[in-house]
Amino acid sequence: MSISPISIGMSAATFFVGCGVGFLAGSTSYGARSSSEAAPKVASETAPTPASLGNPTDADASGALRRMVVSGVEPPFPQATVTVGHCERSAEAAGVICATKWTDGKGSPARDRTIGFSKVGDQWVVSRW
Repeated sequence: MSISPISIGMSAATFFVGCGVGFLAGSTSYGARSSSEAAPKVASETAPTPASLGNPTDADASGALRRMVVSGVEPPFPQATVTVGHCERSAEAAGVICATKWTDGKGSPARDRTIGFSKVGDQWVVSRW
């Protein structure tokens, strides 16, 4: 007695459908939420506001860029200077996104760039380059 390819296909399909139903039934985001379960918080309710977070000063931003390490090597801009413009709370990470004008300190012209900064302890770091 041999097993037909149709039987194998039907068995595989039944297995995968069963797994999918079990996954969806166990997911709390798919089904109804119980009354004792708290509703998820909106990001704006849990994230700090720009006023409480603050913005980096030019000196803070310059220091953060000078300390930034890329790919585990020495910081690429040890003499950089940054002028911070408008900042907003970041939707991508904890911190702020700022419009900046920066120079590498090696004689290159000033460049405009949006840079993300986060505060770790009392020190600002580059969180988005």
